[in-house]
Amino acid sequence: MKNRSRKTKKRESGIIFILLLLLLYISNTQYVYQLETNPPKDTSIFSSLTPHASITITLNSDFVSLGFSGNGVFDDPYRIEGYNITTTDSYGIRIQDVTSYFRISDCLIDATDSGIYIENVINGRIDIENNTCINNLYGIRLISCIGGNLSSNVCNYNNDGIYLLDTLEMDILNNTCFANNHQGIYVSSSMNNTLYMNECHYSNYGIEIINSQNNNITQNKVYDNNFGGINLVRATNHMINNNTVYNSMSGISSTESSASIINNTCYDQWTNIYSSKSVVNVSSNLLYNGDYGVLLWNVNQSYFIL
Repeated sequence: MKNRSRKTKKRESGIIFILLLLLLYISNTQYVYQLETNPPKDTSIFSSLTPHASITITLNSDFVSLGFSGNGVFDDPYRIEGYNITTTDSYGIRIQDVTSYFRISDCLIDATDSGIYIENVINGRIDIENNTCINNLYGIRLISCIGGNLSSNVCNYNNDGIYLLDTLEMDILNNTCFANNHQGIYVSSSMNNTLYMNECHYSNYGIEIINSQNNNITQNKVYDNNFGGINLVRATNHMINNNTVYNSMSGISSTESSASIINNTCYDQWTNIYSSKSVVNVSSNLLYNGDYGVLLWNVNQSYFIL
């Protein structure tokens, strides 16, 4: 009995030792991963920008009274440019209910809610270019807007990098969205927008489209996201074309949606293309190093796999 008891204790000690080594390995692995995916936020490159308080514009005349150059027309928009707006206010730049053309460019914006917040601006009056929005809930947030350009912005370390709600006909081009907690680019209840040549990585989802119609997602690079690269939920008539998506749990996903998924390159994922309760045309994609190339789940509609 004593020998058995000693052997049992030795086995238990050995098991505990192995578990401790395993926990130590996991802990060290997570720490290294965190260092790789969350490098220091060096803002010294913005030292040449002019410090500025938060900006709120709700009337066309506010552009003039606040001293911004331009005339508010297509060829000469009002210009907000070259500022360092680091503030504890909710919004770095908030523009709402105006009809003038304006351009926001070359700014660093660090606020609490939204770096750049635009609401109810229509007819192509929005031009947001080459800004860096960090440490906000939303890097750039557009609500109820029609027409405009978001290009070459950097939206890092926010909850959502770029956020569109009830917004139409925006060109979202060549933006970088890195290490955002939720989505790199999030589009909800919006239609006829183009997402082109953006780079979205190290978020939960690179690009997520929900309850939206007729958006075009082309030539984006989406990688190293926790759950999904490009994710459609209740989204109809979408074109997903020529994107490169890799190293996420799921590459391109479609749930209760309709989409053409064509000429994409997807690899190093559990599922490279996943579709549930959707109508999809999957054609000419390059898929490799996944547990599943194309996974169809809970099928209750027609599928066209070419």
